[in-house]
Amino acid sequence: MGLFSFLRGRKNVFTETVQRTAHVMTSSSNGTAFFGVLFRGQDEWMRVYTNELPLAEHIAFMLPDEVVRIETQGTFKEDQSVWHRLVRVTKV
Repeated sequence: MGLFSFLRGRKNVFTETVQRTAHVMTSSSNGTAFFGVLFRGQDEWMRVYTNELPLAEHIAFMLPDEVVRIETQGTFKEDQSVWHRLVRVTKV
């Protein structure tokens, strides 16, 4: 069981064109990585987190103009930001 594994919630699927990604931080105590993904035509960054290395790699190495499908399940709110728990990333 990883950090935040107790968070279950509605599953969401986002299929969009990537404009940019940003690594926000990684917690060394539990290996959870936090990323921002900015999709083409959107003003707000999507915030995602995972403690699974393959998912973190997929997010970290997404290229601009790449069309991806991001699946999330569960969220938590920190201040005004909503973070989505990453479940799957696939190129479309």
